[in-house]
Amino acid sequence: MIYAQRPDATACASMELWNGTMRRWIKPGSKGIAVIRKDRRGKPGLEYVYDYRDTRPVSGAREPYLWQMRKEHHPAVLAALEQRYGPAAKGDIGDQIMELARRAVDEVYRDRLSDLAYDTKDSLLEELDELNLEVRFRRLLTASVQYTLLTRCGLDPLDYLDDEDFDGISEFSTPAVLHHLGNAASAVSMEALMEIGTAIRQYEQTQAKNNQKISEKPLAKEPQTGYTTTRG
Repeated sequence: MIYAQRPDATACASMELWNGTMRRWIKPGSKGIAVIRKDRRGKPGLEYVYDYRDTRPVSGAREPYLWQMRKEHHPAVLAALEQRYGPAAKGDIGDQIMELARRAVDEVYRDRLSDLAYDTKDSLLEELDELNLEVRFRRLLTASVQYTLLTRCGLDPLDYLDDEDFDGISEFSTPAVLHHLGNAASAVSMEALMEIGTAIRQYEQTQAKNNQKISEKPLAKEPQTGYTTTRG
């Protein structure tokens, strides 16, 4: 929903988080981005978040860490993801992210599926049997996470995903079932992106320390040439 309303958004959070934790005020006239979340009674409804660019700093303001993945980061990122989700098959970084995203989904989709099954009433999923509901949900959740990770890492998802990967998305036709899909995709993607962001940050910190050591290293003294004098 964030992407549909603000495809250029970079970092989104509630007004309470921006004002409190981040010490940033929402700029006058900023338009909130609607997302579906459940209230205390478990009923889905709309809440609003704001993009980083809708905020301005006040005293004690903090800056969100907005990483960008470059080619030099690939080994560190892949190592972090493999440590969390297991070794990836050979291929480029996009192929490896696709596979590791699939594993991340396989870890959690069954628990999420049981919650979805309770809320299919009045949606186009209602007539599906248990097996077909599982197939739809698992495929769409996997494609959603893969799309999110590839896009955030600066890769073109069209190089790795087909339109058929999102077949059945229209069957998530009520706020309740759409909430389950979106919430699961967000949770799985967030965990993987946290791993990627941490790996990039640690790499950058290590590089900065190494560069500092090099700059602080004293220059080697030039060798002195000895001269022999001859008395005539």
